[in-house]
Amino acid sequence: MKSFMAASHRAERLVKFYPKIWRQRYGAEFVDFMEQAITDAPHDAKRTTNIISRSVKVRLGELGIAGPTLDTSNASRTALSTSTVLATVFTVFALFYWSSAMVSWNSNPRIATSISVSIWTGAITVSTMILALTLFLIGLSLIFHAVTRTFSKHEKKFVWPLVIVFVSATAILNSIHQFTRFTIARGGIQWTQLGIALKQVAGATQWVTQSTIWGPSWTGENSFSQGVLHIGTPIAVAASAFGVAKLIRLSEFSMTANRAGRWATKLLTLGMILFLVSFAGWEVAGGFSGSWMAPFTQMEKSLFFVIAFVALLGLMTSFKVRSHHNSIEVISSNDAAA
Repeated sequence: MKSFMAASHRAERLVKFYPKIWRQRYGAEFVDFMEQAITDAPHDAKRTTNIISRSVKVRLGELGIAGPTLDTSNASRTALSTSTVLATVFTVFALFYWSSAMVSWNSNPRIATSISVSIWTGAITVSTMILALTLFLIGLSLIFHAVTRTFSKHEKKFVWPLVIVFVSATAILNSIHQFTRFTIARGGIQWTQLGIALKQVAGATQWVTQSTIWGPSWTGENSFSQGVLHIGTPIAVAASAFGVAKLIRLSEFSMTANRAGRWATKLLTLGMILFLVSFAGWEVAGGFSGSWMAPFTQMEKSLFFVIAFVALLGLMTSFKVRSHHNSIEVISSNDAAA
């Protein structure tokens, strides 16, 4: 017990609040300083709170969200990896809202949809496509790069992230197949008629995305296999996002790739902001007015504020894609001794 509560051990536990790169640079100095501080004042809640709050700030900086990034040469990779995870979560919800708007569009043959609602529906479609295509291209380019480096350069660091990405992608494709085989699959998509085909794709997307978002809460009334499907799909989506983010972190970016990463980060942020503006315009213009579709529930409206917060984090991340100097804020002696 004495060993566990010794000043050296307590200092080593406190330093673990900080990310690895911070510990490599400042860990030894921090531990030495904290050993003395703990010896002088064994119990100091303010000191511990101060350390935790500052470590959170450093970790947010390492995610490219707030504060400086320690490894300034990897600032674009940091921002891109974080933006990829944020945009993936945002896009799942965006696809659900888009599909609901698209299915409701001109659903009532007795009442024509207003021009303003049609325009905003088109804007929602464009912003959603920007997000989905950008994420797809990011994932595809990173996977291609990682596979090439793994086989040509025998770089084993990419193996596990690639396994996670491929397994999760397989699970997602299987979920899409399972969720849609009893809907549009009965007659197939009528690709020769663009309007009808778009509605059918929207209908399938609505079912897949709402099953992904609210699926785990439905499993109580389903069989074991369906329960695994509903729970596994959101896990697979999250795993694929973090897998691609890890590939970004592990990759070595050239100057061209750094520029492309910065533009991709900005494009993801632009897509999220455009979607929020378009959806707000669609709501103000009438949205479900005259439609045969039921309007959004209170829960679905509330979740819109959640993705608005995600977009805000993405916007903050895009502003951090730049070099930082004097990026570390070491705990001062006055703060530690307080």
